[in-house]
Amino acid sequence: RWYLDLVAQEVENLAGDGSTEDTRVILLGHSAGGWLARAALGYGSDKTSNGNDEDDNDRQEFEMDLSKVMGLVTLGTPHFP
Repeated sequence: RWYLDLVAQEVENLAGDGSTEDTRVILLGHSAGGWLARAALGYGSDKTSNGNDEDDNDRQEFEMDLSKVMGLVTLGTPHFP
């Protein structure tokens, strides 16, 4: 899960401190990188209705602010098993 932490950190670095509302990131992934980027978005949005992670022990460090992500573009990504 180190990859998910890295994606969250890079989104934060690229989007900045949020001083302007329109600073957002578009994730671009090729092949398996597209699958991993999609997994990171899903993993970042996996919160319960009270805002807590479903499994706090499993997700101690990862937290992505999805409001800083505009979208996801994948090229040559195997979305179906």
